[in-house]
Amino acid sequence: MVALGAEGGVRAASAGARAPVGAEGPAGRLILVGFFLAVAAFVGATTVSALLMREVSVRSAQIDSNVFPRVVALSTLRERVRELLTGLDDAIDSGGARSIDAGRLTAEIREEQALLARYPMRGRADDLVRIQEHVRAAVSAAAAVAARLAAGDTASAQAAMMSELRPAAASADRELWELAELSANEGEVAARRIDRVRQSATVLSFVLDAFCVAIASTFAVVSLRAVRRHARLVEIRSNELEQFAVRVAHDLRSPLTPVLFALQQTSRRTPQDDPARPTIDRAVRSVGRVTTLVEDLLAFAQAGGEIDRSARTSAVEVVRATLDDARADAQAASIQLGLEAPRRDVVVACPSGVLTSIVSNLVRNAVKYMASAAERCVVVRVVAIDRRARVEVADTGPGLPEGAVDRVFEPYVRADRTGQPGLGLGLSTVKRLVEAYGGRVGVRSTPAGCTFWFELPAPETADGAEPRAAAAS
Repeated sequence: MVALGAEGGVRAASAGARAPVGAEGPAGRLILVGFFLAVAAFVGATTVSALLMREVSVRSAQIDSNVFPRVVALSTLRERVRELLTGLDDAIDSGGARSIDAGRLTAEIREEQALLARYPMRGRADDLVRIQEHVRAAVSAAAAVAARLAAGDTASAQAAMMSELRPAAASADRELWELAELSANEGEVAARRIDRVRQSATVLSFVLDAFCVAIASTFAVVSLRAVRRHARLVEIRSNELEQFAVRVAHDLRSPLTPVLFALQQTSRRTPQDDPARPTIDRAVRSVGRVTTLVEDLLAFAQAGGEIDRSARTSAVEVVRATLDDARADAQAASIQLGLEAPRRDVVVACPSGVLTSIVSNLVRNAVKYMASAAERCVVVRVVAIDRRARVEVADTGPGLPEGAVDRVFEPYVRADRTGQPGLGLGLSTVKRLVEAYGGRVGVRSTPAGCTFWFELPAPETADGAEPRAAAAS
């Protein structure tokens, strides 16, 4: 009767694991098509926007690094030439009474000329050369006027002003003004182009975004329906699996009792110095732990997941006993088992059978998936944190595949890279049991190994009762 129930339950679970809903068939293909269309639209929008914004960046850089500095240089140069002309005019009108620092102004004009040469204008190279020549002519005429003023020859200075300086300065002023206007127009044209490109990018982005939203909304509905269907089937399979577990636990409890009784009788009749006595005692403890585990899990299942809030269990004892049970499998795989625990006891509000199931699943999972790692070690750490106990199972295996960390505790999900058999229910069982008793569970994964951890609360009241032992003896 037990064999038939187990076979049927495992076959149902295996069928569920092999046929995930939504990954095959028309719905799955439709979801994939929608996904790729949405991705293509997103990539297209991003690419086009990037190209358009690149043009904006190029034109903006042209304005910032060439057009605007050229306009400033032309305006400043024009202002300095005018200042030089006005200063000399004042000096002549005052008969030399007013002085002018012609040398300083001349030096500033030459600096502005050198600065202007750094900002070329496409198609206007000859104009820039001509402007530089007019400015140099004005500067040369100004130097001659300043020299005559310094010699006290005001009349000669005024004649040079009228015949040489004013015409040269007027030509330079006119050329500088025209080129400054052309440069300003060039910047305005570039700015208008930038505005048009930005508007085009905005419109195109809205259109492509709307397309993405439409596709995503359509296929989100399809995906939601597939997920709901999958969730219903998983719930049905989980209920079937729970019923199967209750039947198996109930049927196992009966044969375990006489086995335990027989082993205990054999232990009493075997002398202490008999070489077989340690093996018999170890078998008594192991069967006792199995009996406790079955009874506690059966009680948990029959109560519909209700927890026993009066339970008190020594986490260190359970971990130590679980490591003893797993030692044979670990030695066969050349894996070292270790325990790190505080000296004082760490008590949790959880039946020992349930805690044994949690720790056993994690330890055997670490041993099972060690693969071909060079360093082969599994360490269990027990730590007391405030009113909670934290248990970590760290291994030196290959770690979890990328993207598996968030799904490893889901039913029927297997993140195995070693080809080991299994249904993917061990870690989901751990999560359900831990959360049922008010705890939480998680995992950290690196290429150098995994650390699965869980936390359980301590008992609500310290009534002095002894923690329930991890093994029956």
